[in-house]
Amino acid sequence: MTSFYVNSRQRKYKVTIGISFLSSVFRKFSTQPCIFVSTPSIQKIHPQIFPPNMPFFLFPDGELAKEWGPVEKFLAYLSDIGASRKSICIAVGGGALGDACGFAASLYHRGMPWVYCPTTLLSQADTCLGGKTAINIAHTKNVAGTFYPPMQVLIDLSFLKTLSQREIRSGLVEIWKHGLLKDKKLYLFFAKRSSFKNLKISDYEFLVSRSLRVKKWYVKQDEREENVRVHLNLGHTLGDAIEAASHYEIPHGEAVAHGLVYSAFLSHKLGLCQKKTALEIQKIAKKLFPQSRQLPPVKALIKKIKMDKKASDGKIHFLCIKEIGLIVQKPLPIELISHLIRAF
Repeated sequence: MTSFYVNSRQRKYKVTIGISFLSSVFRKFSTQPCIFVSTPSIQKIHPQIFPPNMPFFLFPDGELAKEWGPVEKFLAYLSDIGASRKSICIAVGGGALGDACGFAASLYHRGMPWVYCPTTLLSQADTCLGGKTAINIAHTKNVAGTFYPPMQVLIDLSFLKTLSQREIRSGLVEIWKHGLLKDKKLYLFFAKRSSFKNLKISDYEFLVSRSLRVKKWYVKQDEREENVRVHLNLGHTLGDAIEAASHYEIPHGEAVAHGLVYSAFLSHKLGLCQKKTALEIQKIAKKLFPQSRQLPPVKALIKKIKMDKKASDGKIHFLCIKEIGLIVQKPLPIELISHLIRAF
């Protein structure tokens, strides 16, 4: 088991990475006023980890958790059971649950403590760290949100044994992205492998710890995403548009993989990166998703891109790849981005 601390403006919090340790930790928490929060799929697959006779609330699975309706019901539930500002909310689930529960915790009595136990590779290697919370409004992703880090993050790698290959690969994309941003050793893990089937727990320990090291660096430099932290959105301009335009039928990781390939394609077209770099990124994406789903229509993608939070005055501050480990931001006309999507 390994652990490290993350400093934020609101609190210093501990991140622990281990295997099959949550049940014992939860027993200790059950002696305090706390509320366990999860989703139907987690409750069905891992019922044994939750202490009996404790307040328990279920959000819907997936992106449905990030609608205002479930968040409002959870806030009402907290009020009905008499939860106070000192009650602890313990969220066990993937990134969508973490977003929704963290958002609700930031609102209840203007902030109640919460603990996050991420259960997907994507949430363990990326979204669990940094303090961002958000929900979707009017079918637009992450419109309402806060910066509200948990008091503790507990990463139990044993959850990964029950994930589908598609869920694993979605998480691998964000880890690959972190390697592309700032960790060549992590990037080479993806460049050198011929297949990503049957990864070992030791592989996941390496991937999660290295990925979080990169994420921690960005959060330390720019917690509120006012400067360099925006680089973590590499691949997300098109990726988020694909995810939203597909009505979330295309998983986040797969959508971002397309976004990373497009970023490399656009960067090469603009003369910013070498063709071999763009082709290598495309090759890795194909290894991760050899049978990728059909993308939504270009018109729908462009509509979503125009709603991107980085868009202003007909331009988007687009993240381009110069080389592995070197990302630059360029203000590009939306029409140019759209034209290159059609050629992509």
